[in-house]
Amino acid sequence: MNRLTKTFGIFILVQVCACTLGDNTFQGAKEMIKNGNYKSAVRVLSKIIEKTPTFDSAYIERANAYCRLGETDRALKDYNHVISNPFVKKAALGGRAILYYSLGKYEESISDFSQIIKLDANNYHAYYGRGMAKTQLLINGVNPVSGQLRLYDENGKPCYYDYSWALNDYNKSIAINDSFLESRLRRGDLFREMQNNQSAFEDYDKAIKMDSDCYDAYHGRALIYMNIGDSKRALGEFDRAIQIDPKNPISYVNRGLLKTQQLNDSEGACEDFKMAESLGMELTQDEKKGCK
Repeated sequence: MNRLTKTFGIFILVQVCACTLGDNTFQGAKEMIKNGNYKSAVRVLSKIIEKTPTFDSAYIERANAYCRLGETDRALKDYNHVISNPFVKKAALGGRAILYYSLGKYEESISDFSQIIKLDANNYHAYYGRGMAKTQLLINGVNPVSGQLRLYDENGKPCYYDYSWALNDYNKSIAINDSFLESRLRRGDLFREMQNNQSAFEDYDKAIKMDSDCYDAYHGRALIYMNIGDSKRALGEFDRAIQIDPKNPISYVNRGLLKTQQLNDSEGACEDFKMAESLGMELTQDEKKGCK
């Protein structure tokens, strides 16, 4: 399965506040986060919290900024501080679920997304996020013989899951909002992992109709064509994906593998591997083999 690098949309529940410190306002801090000025946002939000410690939305936004700065302990502390407040509970759970996902704590992420769904049964972002976390557990832990993942409940009882566990969440997300591209792409990836190529193609094709420059859809189709030995079509799809996102090293690596394994083009493969390496991708010894 190709790398899951998508970022979840933050669940924002804005609380109106007239907190002002000169030109530094809550809305101003949110703009700072939007523009990537995370440290400045933290400074402004910390002053607002110091002045009005009951302004829970400021804790949410500061936690979001901490996440982007990689200060995960501080982010978690802020989310936990306000998570019992019903007015910001969904926002706190959403932020914490995303944080847990980024830390590889997928079961904790699933738990938080599940709580959001209990609060809002039509929250398609939460179904998508929970599906993503379930997918990570599945692809890392499915027994290749049984095709099932074994987890344990709070009483230590084993529970068994297959790919439908995550698929159901993507299905629900799409049923609620058919135009939400991310759920369709990730469902396509999951179908591809399940070797259900027809369903994967349907999702990728629909994604391209929604966005003609959808990198993930072209890359996903290329991987299917490569897996079934249709090298000509695979090459065309990789070429299109690279045209859309020429700075993504993954496509160069996979196109290089296609050229090595199916097209007998070692020179072209080496060019792709070198390009991937120049973009920060660490190559394996097999990929480096034969390239000067």
